Amino acid sequence: MSMRKESGFTLIETVIALALLTLLGAAFLTVSDAGRRLLEIGRRLEKLDDEAARAVRAGEGRPTGKELRLQFWKEGEDNEENVIWEVLREYEVEAEEEGQKVRMYYYR
Repeated sequence: MSMRKESGFTLIETVIALALLTLLGAAFLTVSDAGRRLLEIGRRLEKLDDEAARAVRAGEGRPTGKELRLQFWKEGEDNEENVIWEVLREYEVEAEEEGQKVRMYYYR
């Protein structure tokens, strides 16, 4: 009897290759789904940020009681007559959608 080698893959090689391919496919689907969810969260936050920015432009918001004091000097000597003070009050604006909140502070 002569032993001749037949070409092709054995059953065990085929099963192992399919198992590896399945694992790689599952890993790819998991990563792509996580990426899709992160993109969705980013889109929602961007929408909330736009809503809060619109409220800021409209002058909405509640005062927080904090102030920002700015001191400017006119050209010339450094004395009290050449100092200009400007006081800006802090306001808070909130936007919410589906349990996610964005809080923005601004001064005017």
